[in-house]
Amino acid sequence: MALERSRILPHVGFPRGGLQKVGTDENLAWTGRHLGALRPEGEERMTVWRITGGEGGPVPRPVPRYDRVELDTALLRIASASGSPWLRLTGDVDVSNAPDLARALRAADARSPGDVHLDLSGVDFIDVAGLRAITKAARALDDRERVLVLHSVTPHLDKLVRLIGWDATPGLLTHCRSRQAP
Repeated sequence: MALERSRILPHVGFPRGGLQKVGTDENLAWTGRHLGALRPEGEERMTVWRITGGEGGPVPRPVPRYDRVELDTALLRIASASGSPWLRLTGDVDVSNAPDLARALRAADARSPGDVHLDLSGVDFIDVAGLRAITKAARALDDRERVLVLHSVTPHLDKLVRLIGWDATPGLLTHCRSRQAP
């Protein structure tokens, strides 16, 4: 397996969390030699840096345990993590269950003093009433200097929110978008 010689990269800005030097095999920075061979004279060494959450390495991300069911109907299931501001939606959000979504968002807000997180990976359909419930909750959180963080936003939902112009809603943050299907 031939490896290309590393090049000097342009300056890159990094977040406040910090950087961590990752140990690398110095022979991986050049080509044409067996990995066990010595680095030829004049070849550059390669240093790899990884963005971290601060001293001591990457920040472990706690995985919420969705152990409470806020709503379970034929159309929509809303599960929450007790003692945590996380909600997971599964199914369809429409005018018939938008008030239930708003109620669940208020309950998640009351459970924790931090930001509220909404996992949309299981949402198949959402109408304007559902989006309105989300943006109203985001505005209410913004009044208290908090945000509603949307996770796993589908390309269709992302496009819809941008077309309506609600992507600029105060207190609404899209953390990660789902990849488009091939």
